[in-house]
Amino acid sequence: MVKANKVWIFDRRCVIARHPRLPRPAPTRPAPPRRGARAGPCAGVFTKTYEAFCLAAKDRAGEREGTRMLIDVLLSHRR
Repeated sequence: MVKANKVWIFDRRCVIARHPRLPRPAPTRPAPPRRGARAGPCAGVFTKTYEAFCLAAKDRAGEREGTRMLIDVLLSHRR
Protein backbone atom coordinates (compact mmCIF):
# COMPACT_ATOMS: atom_id res chain seq x y z
CA MET A 1 0.00 0.00 0.00
CA VAL A 2 1.39 3.39 -0.92
CA LYS A 3 -0.08 6.56 0.53
CA ALA A 4 0.94 10.13 -0.11
CA ASN A 5 3.29 10.19 2.86
CA LYS A 6 3.75 6.53 3.91
CA VAL A 7 4.74 3.17 2.47
CA TRP A 8 3.37 0.04 4.19
CA ILE A 9 4.72 -3.41 3.41
CA PHE A 10 2.44 -6.39 4.01
CA ASP A 11 2.89 -10.14 4.32
CA ARG A 12 -0.63 -11.28 3.68
CA ARG A 13 -2.62 -9.33 6.28
CA CYS A 14 0.31 -8.47 8.56
CA VAL A 15 2.10 -5.15 8.28
CA ILE A 16 5.79 -6.03 8.48
CA ALA A 17 7.25 -2.58 7.82
CA ARG A 18 6.13 1.05 7.70
CA HIS A 19 8.30 3.81 6.34
CA PRO A 20 7.82 7.49 5.59
CA ARG A 21 7.67 7.98 1.86
CA LEU A 22 10.67 9.90 0.64
CA PRO A 23 10.26 12.50 -2.10
CA ARG A 24 13.44 11.30 -3.79
CA PRO A 25 15.90 8.43 -3.35
CA ALA A 26 18.00 8.71 -0.22
CA PRO A 27 21.22 6.97 0.86
CA THR A 28 19.64 5.60 4.05
CA ARG A 29 19.31 1.88 4.66
CA PRO A 30 15.77 0.49 5.01
CA ALA A 31 14.79 -1.17 8.28
CA PRO A 32 15.08 -4.94 8.17
CA PRO A 33 11.72 -6.66 7.60
CA ARG A 34 12.27 -8.93 10.58
CA ARG A 35 11.84 -5.96 12.94
CA GLY A 36 8.19 -5.67 11.87
CA ALA A 37 7.67 -9.42 12.10
CA ARG A 38 8.67 -9.39 15.80
CA ALA A 39 5.94 -7.02 16.99
CA GLY A 40 2.27 -6.24 16.59
CA PRO A 41 -0.14 -8.61 14.87
CA CYS A 42 2.77 -10.45 13.22
CA ALA A 43 4.56 -11.30 16.46
CA GLY A 44 6.05 -14.77 16.28
CA VAL A 45 6.24 -14.90 12.48
CA PHE A 46 10.00 -14.41 12.51
CA THR A 47 11.09 -17.34 14.68
CA LYS A 48 14.30 -17.80 16.65
CA THR A 49 15.37 -20.26 13.95
CA TYR A 50 15.03 -17.58 11.25
CA GLU A 51 16.92 -15.13 13.47
CA ALA A 52 19.76 -17.64 13.99
CA PHE A 53 19.92 -18.36 10.25
CA CYS A 54 19.97 -14.64 9.47
CA LEU A 55 22.84 -13.95 11.86
CA ALA A 56 24.84 -16.97 10.64
CA ALA A 57 24.30 -16.09 6.97
CA LYS A 58 25.40 -12.49 7.54
CA ASP A 59 28.43 -13.64 9.51
CA ARG A 60 29.45 -16.04 6.76
CA ALA A 61 28.55 -14.08 3.62
CA GLY A 62 28.33 -10.44 4.75
CA GLU A 63 25.38 -8.14 5.37
CA ARG A 64 24.08 -7.86 1.82
CA GLU A 65 24.51 -11.48 0.67
CA GLY A 66 23.38 -12.86 4.04
CA THR A 67 20.17 -10.87 3.76
CA ARG A 68 19.63 -12.25 0.24
CA MET A 69 20.15 -15.77 1.56
CA LEU A 70 17.50 -15.18 4.24
CA ILE A 71 15.06 -13.79 1.69
CA ASP A 72 15.59 -16.88 -0.49
CA VAL A 73 14.75 -19.13 2.47
CA LEU A 74 11.67 -17.13 3.39
CA LEU A 75 10.41 -17.07 -0.19
CA SER A 76 10.97 -20.82 -0.58
CA HIS A 77 8.34 -21.36 2.13
CA ARG A 78 5.76 -19.74 -0.13
CA ARG A 79 6.20 -22.41 -2.80
